[in-house]
Amino acid sequence: MKFAESKRSRSWAVVALLFLSFGRLGCADDDNAGNVSASDIETTNDTAVSTDTQSQADSSQDQDLSVPEDQTSIDTNPSDTIELDFGDTQTEQDTTDATTCEGGQKSCKDKNGLNDPSLCVDQPDTTCVLGCCVPTFKCKANADCVDFAGDSDMGCPDERFLCACQPDTGKCKQWLCVEDGDCEDEFICGNGVCISKPDVSNLKAIIVSPPAMLTPGKTVQLHADAYDYENPGIVVRGVQFEWSSTDETVATVDENGLATAQPDPLPGATMVKARVVGGHPDWSEPIFVDNMGTKKSASATRVMVTNTHWHEVVESLVVIKAANGEFVGETELGKIEFEGVEPPYDVHVFSETHQYVSIFGQALDDLLVQLPPRFFAELNVDQDGTMDPSLQEFYGEGDLFKGAPDFSLYSKLGEIEATITSFGFGDGLFEFDLPLLLGPNTKRYYDPEAPSGVFPPDEQQELPGGVTFSLGFPVVSTYYLATGNGPGPHPMWSLGGRVALSDSGVGQKIGEIVDAATSGGSINIEQIVATLFPLFKDFYSGLKWVGVKSSPMYQDSTQTNVTLQMPLANSIIVPSSPLPTVGAPDLWTDAVLVIGGILMPRQFIVPTGLTAGTDKEHIDAIADGKADGIPETPELDPFHLWIAPPHNRLQGDWAQPVVVTVAAVLDSSSKSQKPEAGSGIIHWLSSAKDTAVSAEPNDPYLPISVGSAWSAVDNRTLSVGPVEGAEFYRVVFKSEEGFEWHVYLNGDTDTVQLPNPQDYSPDYPDRTSTAKRMVVNAFKLRAGENFEELLTAGDKTLGGLLSATWKASYINNKIQ
Repeated sequence: MKFAESKRSRSWAVVALLFLSFGRLGCADDDNAGNVSASDIETTNDTAVSTDTQSQADSSQDQDLSVPEDQTSIDTNPSDTIELDFGDTQTEQDTTDATTCEGGQKSCKDKNGLNDPSLCVDQPDTTCVLGCCVPTFKCKANADCVDFAGDSDMGCPDERFLCACQPDTGKCKQWLCVEDGDCEDEFICGNGVCISKPDVSNLKAIIVSPPAMLTPGKTVQLHADAYDYENPGIVVRGVQFEWSSTDETVATVDENGLATAQPDPLPGATMVKARVVGGHPDWSEPIFVDNMGTKKSASATRVMVTNTHWHEVVESLVVIKAANGEFVGETELGKIEFEGVEPPYDVHVFSETHQYVSIFGQALDDLLVQLPPRFFAELNVDQDGTMDPSLQEFYGEGDLFKGAPDFSLYSKLGEIEATITSFGFGDGLFEFDLPLLLGPNTKRYYDPEAPSGVFPPDEQQELPGGVTFSLGFPVVSTYYLATGNGPGPHPMWSLGGRVALSDSGVGQKIGEIVDAATSGGSINIEQIVATLFPLFKDFYSGLKWVGVKSSPMYQDSTQTNVTLQMPLANSIIVPSSPLPTVGAPDLWTDAVLVIGGILMPRQFIVPTGLTAGTDKEHIDAIADGKADGIPETPELDPFHLWIAPPHNRLQGDWAQPVVVTVAAVLDSSSKSQKPEAGSGIIHWLSSAKDTAVSAEPNDPYLPISVGSAWSAVDNRTLSVGPVEGAEFYRVVFKSEEGFEWHVYLNGDTDTVQLPNPQDYSPDYPDRTSTAKRMVVNAFKLRAGENFEELLTAGDKTLGGLLSATWKASYINNKIQ
C-alpha cells in the first residue's frame, strides 16, 4: 500500500517513539524523563491521526493525505510516497462473493465486504472464514494436526516444529520439546525438535565455568558441555568427561569436575581442561584455577584481592580499620597479611584499574575481596555505520559488537518490527539500569531509507544500543553493544518479532497514545509497557555464542548477527505480589517486569522471555498498588510468562532456569514525585518444564531503603535507611565515566564512616567527590546462604552474589 508522507507518517513516528522511549525509562537526571510532548515530534492537533482512522484513510482513494500548506515543520514533497510492505492484514477487503458459501453455509460478510465473526453467533461451532460461517475444526488426536505444520491459521506457524492437538480445546498448537525426556529413546531434544542423538565421537567439550580462586583444601565444582562439533548449537546431556590439571600440586580435578586446592603448595595456578570420554580427541580451551596458598602466619589477617569476573589477582592498596588501630599496605601478587588485627574490623580496597570496595564489620582472618572491573562505554556511530575511535567514550577492558537481527526463521506478519539484543544480566540486575537491558547509549543516525521528514537522516540521535526498529521501512536497523563481562565465550541474546496493529486491540491502544502525544499531552510510559510488553509472547528468542576479548582500549567492533530462532512456546504462571511503596504509604512503584531465563555458571542471566504489567493502564487511572497479569479484574492475578525452551547450548546439565520479577518505578520525573527505585525477587525453578513458579501469592517484595544519606563534611558519614528483613546492604557511589565505590554493610549496621583514599596515597582519588548518584541495595539471601561465605575463596564468592540472592531492592539517589 502507498500513502503520502504526512499525517499517517507522523503517527508512525510516535509509534517508533513507543519503543525507542524505553531508553528513557527511569532517567532520574531528566526532570521530564518518560514524557514526550507534542512539540517533541513537531505536530499539531489537526495533524494527529489515531490508528483507528488510519485504515479508513488507506481505503479511501479520495482522502487528501498531503501536507497542509501551513504545515512547515516537515520538509517533504507532498507528491512523494512511501512504500510499506506489511503483507496481508486482517483489515484487507475480502472479495469472496457471498453466493460462493457451500452447503447452505451462512455468509458472514459485513456491508463493506469484510469478515464479521459476529454474524456467525447464531451458527453453533462455526467460524467466519473467507466470508462464510464454516464448521469449526476441532482436533481429537495429534494425527489430526500433524499436516498443519507451517499453517498460521491452524495455530502452527513454524514448519520446523511439530503441530500437535490440545484435546481440551480441540485446537492445534505448535509443539516444541524442552528436555530429552520429551523424545523417544536414542533421540534428544535439540532446539525444540527431537533429533537423533549424535555419535559420541562427534562430541567436543567446552568448560562453561569461570576461572576459580581457592585456598588449600577448598573446592569448586566445574561444569562443561558436550556439543556436536558439526552442529555447535546441540548439547548432549549426561555425558562423562575426562578432566586434566596441568599442575596437580596446585589443584586436582576428579572425574566429576570437582577441583580441590592442594595443601601447602607455593601459590600458583593450574590450567584445567576437559574432553568427552570416547569423544573428539581435542581438549577444551583451558580455564585457570588459582591456589593462593596458606598464610605465612597463622595468627595474621590476610586480605586477597581479585577481579570479580575472571578471578585474576589485582594489585591494590588495602586499609583496615579495627578497634585497636589502623593497618595499611599494598598487596603483592594480590594479597597482604596484617598481624594484630582485632575483629570486628572494616576493610577498604582501592585500585587504579578496578572499582573500590569497602566491607564493614568483618571477623574473618582470611578474606577474599573481589573488585568489579571498571568498564564504561558510550558509543558514537557515523552516518555510514562506522565508529571513529577518536569519538568513542570507552574505558576499561571490554569488547565491541555490532549486527542486525536475522528474521529469516520468523513468519508472523505485522506493521511493527522490533528487537532487543544484549549480553547476560549480572548483578547489575539489582539496579535494573535500562542500559543493562537495552545496551549502552549510542549516538547514531536513523537509517537512510526511513522517510526523512519524520526521521531526519542528518541529525544524530542518542538511542539504546541494543534496540532495532522498523515500520515497513528500516528506522534503526543495527545494534551496537559493548561488554565488560570478561574474556571467553558469552551468549549474546535477542528477543524480537513483529506486532500487527490488529493484535489484541493494540491498534486502538497505540492510537490512544498517539492521540495523547499529538494533542499537546505526553506519552505515558506505563501505558506503553502495558500495551507492548505482553505482545512479547509472539516474539522469538535468538542466541549466539561469541568470543569476548578484553582489550584495554577501543577497538573495531565485530559483526555479529543473531538469528531469531525459537518461539516463546512455553507458559509459566508467575504469582503476583502487592507493589512496594517508595516513601509514602500510597506512593507505589509503577510496574512489574517479569523476566524468564537461564542462570549461567559465570553468574549471568540470559533472558528467554519477557512480559510486564502496570499499576495504571491509562494516564487518568487511579493507582491501587497492583500490577498483575489481568488488569481488568480487581484481584491480584498471576502473570502468564511465555518463554522459549532452552536452546543453543543453554540446555546443559548445569542450566538453572529462573524467573525474575522486578517491581520498578518507570517514571522518576519531578512530576511523578518518585525516585528511581524498585525491588526484585529471583524465583528458582526445578526444571525448564515447570509450568508455575513455586511461590506463595502475595509474597512481599523486600522494602525499598528510604532516607539514606551521605555527608562529605560531617566526618564522611554514610547512613542507610533500614529495611526490615535485609541481611546486608550495598551502597554504590557512581561517578561519570564508570568510576564506582562499592560499600557493604551488614544488616545490623546503618551508619558508617568512609576513609578518604587521598589520605593514604595521591594515586587513589576520592570517588565520592565526583559521584553523581548513590544506589542503595538491600539484600535477602536464599535459605542456607550467608554473606560471610561470599567473602572466602571457594565455590561461593562475592562475584556469585546473583546465585545466592532471593530478594533485593534498590533506590537511585542523586548526590547534589
